[in-house]
Amino acid sequence: MAQSLAYRGYTPGVATAPTVVIPYSLWAARRLRAAGVRAGGAGTAAAALALFPVAAAGAHVLARRLGQPHGRGARAPA
Repeated sequence: MAQSLAYRGYTPGVATAPTVVIPYSLWAARRLRAAGVRAGGAGTAAAALALFPVAAAGAHVLARRLGQPHGRGARAPA
């Protein structure tokens, strides 16, 4: 939502985040807590932040591979 404010226009997710994602996340967190499922905490957040660059790089490598021409008659990249 802050991105839309900065952009001064519509950005993807600005309508669904406050109406669907946030209420569902709050509901799911309450249900999980009531069922005795523990939240991740600081350790999980630190691990996620540490692994984010690895996941982002992997996604870029995969996208580049999928975007390359392949098969008979494929041209080499210029």
